[in-house]
Amino acid sequence: MKKTLSCLALLVFLSGYAQAENSSVSLDTITVTANKMEEDMQKIPQSISVIESSDIEEMGLRSSADVLDLIPGMLTTPDHGTGVTFRGLKRSMFTQNNPVVIYVDGVPMTNSFGFDFSLVNVERIEVLRGPQGTLYGKDALGAVVNVITKAPDNSWQGRIGTEYSSFNTWYVQAGINGSIIADKLFLGLSGQYGTTDGWIKNEYPGMNEDIGRRDKYDVNGSLLFTPTDRLRVRLGIDSWKQAAHAPNDEKGLPYDFTGTGSGYTSLNDFNRDMAEHLRQDVEPQETTKVNAQNLLISYDFDRFKVQSVTTHRLRDLTPNFNDGDYSAGGPYDGLIMFHETKLTAWTEELRLTSTNTSGFRWVGGLYLDKEEEDDKGGFQMPGAMMGSPVDLEMQSVSDIDTATQAVFGQ
Repeated sequence: MKKTLSCLALLVFLSGYAQAENSSVSLDTITVTANKMEEDMQKIPQSISVIESSDIEEMGLRSSADVLDLIPGMLTTPDHGTGVTFRGLKRSMFTQNNPVVIYVDGVPMTNSFGFDFSLVNVERIEVLRGPQGTLYGKDALGAVVNVITKAPDNSWQGRIGTEYSSFNTWYVQAGINGSIIADKLFLGLSGQYGTTDGWIKNEYPGMNEDIGRRDKYDVNGSLLFTPTDRLRVRLGIDSWKQAAHAPNDEKGLPYDFTGTGSGYTSLNDFNRDMAEHLRQDVEPQETTKVNAQNLLISYDFDRFKVQSVTTHRLRDLTPNFNDGDYSAGGPYDGLIMFHETKLTAWTEELRLTSTNTSGFRWVGGLYLDKEEEDDKGGFQMPGAMMGSPVDLEMQSVSDIDTATQAVFGQ
């Protein structure tokens, strides 16, 4: 009986093994545009990761920091905007530019202030790790994050969602897209709004206790015009505003300058409750506004494609001020640090790409950009702090104008 069962088991195993040998597993092809042309991800000799729209929804991603913190070796810090560290490369202390460039439908962003984008209408996010200066130019020292939004089609589709969580945190998002004229003109609209009281409380008398509160809205829109099978024109806009009252809340630690016993004097004394309950005599505030537009014109010839991508981005950071000593009851009460900056950026890229899917493939073109930034920072202090009969203010003002011209090819 045992021999019969053993033979039967062996026959079942061999049958299953034979079926496994004859069957094959087919993986879905993932098409990316990392090298500014459509390619099979499995055939690109580069370190590339792709985050799909389904991943964004399942993981509850809301901001650029949420995305970047998923990338191995990459870390974001909410200090003076969003600072990025990757493979030993850090944000420049002079330009405040990160070693990672984000492109949203061709609009580049690298400065740590306003380093964010909406995830409501994103089709996929391509992450190219390593230097990408050949095709993406300056600041692409560590990586490039290429964000591609969803293209509308003839069917009207929409979605809406809302969430509520601790600290009176609300999040609402909505989107709709479809055709205005079938096969010719398409419209896409999306937006999101988030608000929270934050987890930090300010216990200084006369101050709003919700010092960690913040609000943000983001509105996106696009028009796609396809009069022929060869011509494609797309206009996109993005506008968002964030008002935060503890933009650097990780620095809001109650250091006890004068030994009053209300804070810590060494790390051995520090505990979590101290970070949640602060005493600041100046209420911090930071308001960031971003408006961006992009225009894509694409025409397919028989053997190659010509594309023109024109972008404009305006980022305004004002007002922005903080408690100079992040505490109260010390010798620096009333000390205010402030910072205002306005950045205007234009880019133009003319790109030629081969359209064949095999054999010798190429991409090349011209790239131009111009940036103008006005920056003012400093501090204000009561005159008594320095033995002066009048209050004091010190300012540092700078104007930064840059221009880039480049020819690229691969």
